[in-house]
This record gives sequence, C-alpha cells and structure tokens, in this order.
Amino acid sequence: MTHTRKQLPKYCLHKSTGRAYVRIDGKMHYLGKHGSQASRREYDRIIGEFIANGRQSFQSQDGILIEQLICRFLDYMEVERNYHPKTNDRITAVLRLLNELYGKTPVSQFGPAALKAIRRRYLDSGLCRRTINGYIWIIVRVFSWGCEEEIVSAEVAGALRMVSALKAGQTAAIEYDDVEPVDDDIVEKTLPHIKYEQIQDMVRVQRLICGRPQDTVVRWCQLLR
Repeated sequence: MTHTRKQLPKYCLHKSTGRAYVRIDGKMHYLGKHGSQASRREYDRIIGEFIANGRQSFQSQDGILIEQLICRFLDYMEVERNYHPKTNDRITAVLRLLNELYGKTPVSQFGPAALKAIRRRYLDSGLCRRTINGYIWIIVRVFSWGCEEEIVSAEVAGALRMVSALKAGQTAAIEYDDVEPVDDDIVEKTLPHIKYEQIQDMVRVQRLICGRPQDTVVRWCQLLR
C-alpha cells in the first residue's frame, strides 16, 4: 500500500500502556514512553526510513516481488538520476522483459540461472554480444541498487554479479567489428562540403583531441566561467 505525498503516519498514544506508537499499513511500531524525547527520535527514524522506502510499508526481502523492485527503481531513476533519454528507453526495455518473465517472482528466488535464461532469450533474438552484455549488466545493476536499499539481499545481488559476461569468439552471438577512425585525407576532402565554418572547426577539434562529437559542443556560458 502506498501513501499520498502529503500523508504521513501519525505519532499516537497507546492509552492502556502509555506508550507512543506509529501505525504503518496496519502494523504498530512502538516508540517508547509517549511524549518523551526518545520516542520522538524513534518516530523520526521510522518515518525517515518510511519516506526513503518510497512511502511504502516495510516488507521483508522475502516478500518483495521483482515487479515491485522494478517499480521502485523506475521511481528512483525518474527522481534522482538524470539519464539520457536513450539510456532511459534502453533500461525501460530491459526491465519490461524482466517483468514479463519474472515479475511475480520474489527477489530472493532470482539467481544466476534466471539471469542466464534472460540472456538466452536475447541470444535467440539475434542481438550482438556487446548489446547482450550491456542488457544483462542493467539487470545486475538494478539488483545491486536494491541491495543498497535493503530490499535485495547481499547474497542475491552478489550471486548475480558472478555471472560472467559473454566473451568474444566463445558464443553464437553476433560480433561487430570495431569502428575504425576515418582517414585524415577523407576528413580534409569532406570539410569543404560542410556548410558552416563553426561545424568545420568542431570536426577539426574532434580529430585533434580524438574525442566524440559531444566533446566539442561548448556553450558561451562555459567559456565565460
């Protein structure tokens, strides 16, 4: 059960015992003597964990399903990470397949065999080796993040990291040749056909620094710092 953004469980008095408590999704967490500083600190601690948990009830790792882990990670990705839109799309596509195959599986039951089954699915689809390795790394990263959030055990996250990446020449996956640099004479012949001088200069700088196109994009505000 999730709570609205403005709603937080209240600090309450248990009249028969004089203790303070906070109720989260039906479960009472006792805090100590009502009105005491210690009970207030305990309330702040529990509420802090509740907020960090996405304003959801606390669950044991055995009770967390993979679909819940995925939802939590997507929320984290939207709020706390500034991924490039293409990266977001790639992660979402990978997690969509993970959810399709194992969404109702508890995170505690997802191991190397399941990860390899997903990898086999990618192999059968004809993707290249490097792409498959990248997709599998995304899944491993999500479980590692879940371990940081204490909703995935260290044993589960660590076991997934033990799955070796596919190696060149040892798999049926497609291998693409590395992209080689363009010869200087081809660059020189191309420059006159580029309409704007600024773009020509960017090409020259990129060649000089052996960089990527985005490495040569500079805004005026960056030059004036």
